[in-house]
Amino acid sequence: MIKKELLNFFYHFKEERGSAFGIICLSFLIFLMPSIYSYLMPTANIELADFDKEISQLREDIEVDEAKKAYQSNKKAYQPNKWKKTSAYSKKENTKTTVVLQPFSFDPNTATEADFLKMGLSNRRVKTILNFRNKGAKFYKNEDFKKIYGLTDSEYEQLAPFIKIPPREKKIYPFKSKPEPKFAKQKPEIIKIDINQSTEEDWQKLHGIGPYYAKKIVNFRDKLGGFSSAEQVGSTYGLKDSTFQIIKPFLIESPVFKKININTASVEELKSHPYLKWQQAKTVIKYRENHGAFTSITDLGKVGVLSDSDLERLEPYIQF
Repeated sequence: MIKKELLNFFYHFKEERGSAFGIICLSFLIFLMPSIYSYLMPTANIELADFDKEISQLREDIEVDEAKKAYQSNKKAYQPNKWKKTSAYSKKENTKTTVVLQPFSFDPNTATEADFLKMGLSNRRVKTILNFRNKGAKFYKNEDFKKIYGLTDSEYEQLAPFIKIPPREKKIYPFKSKPEPKFAKQKPEIIKIDINQSTEEDWQKLHGIGPYYAKKIVNFRDKLGGFSSAEQVGSTYGLKDSTFQIIKPFLIESPVFKKININTASVEELKSHPYLKWQQAKTVIKYRENHGAFTSITDLGKVGVLSDSDLERLEPYIQF
């Protein structure tokens, strides 16, 4: 009975027995894995001494490589360029020696070929100098000779004290006066004119007086009744003082030709004079009506509307 129960307890189906067998095999394989790995992949036993030896060998190889690179670099730096060809001119310069000349006083503009050769200059230098002159060029100062192509500093220093270039002559051109323009207005000969008798045409004979100014002067004179002095011409409206100063020496003074009777003149007559205003003329007439006739310029000053300068200007044109 007991045996039967045990058999029933340990009895498994076919699928369960297969799974259990697989688990047992997998566990056994895992248990044997380290041994299998050690057998297939043996671990290299590297000692510390061998490792230090390999490091030292690697450093030595690096130092050798650096030394080779430095050598190659220095070799290229100091090795002459085998492709560079030394020109004949540079060879001549290396072997050239200073030429000692035998100079004497000379003018580089007139010296002959024989003179230059005699001083010790080479044929090539002499030919360059002559070609320079043949093109029309000249040496104006000693330093110009230094510009000759091919002339060395040593040669110039030997020749410089002996270069004698005469100073250039300044050309004197005859003075030519400018012809007077054909369209310029020809002024008549200047004559002296009477300030109170001259016409507009007469005034135009003076320098600086044209038809415009001549007309203004005559109109101003007629309104005044004549100029009392030559200075009075200068007060013509618009006439420049510079022009008046030019014509002043050619003016002749004469008495005024028209005067105003202060005791009989009307307001219109008085206010028409350039030196009297309308209000002043009206006041003078009013004063005359109230106080009687004027007897002198002083008596006219009592009106009170005329200043001393007004009276001074009016006096030549007033009669009593």
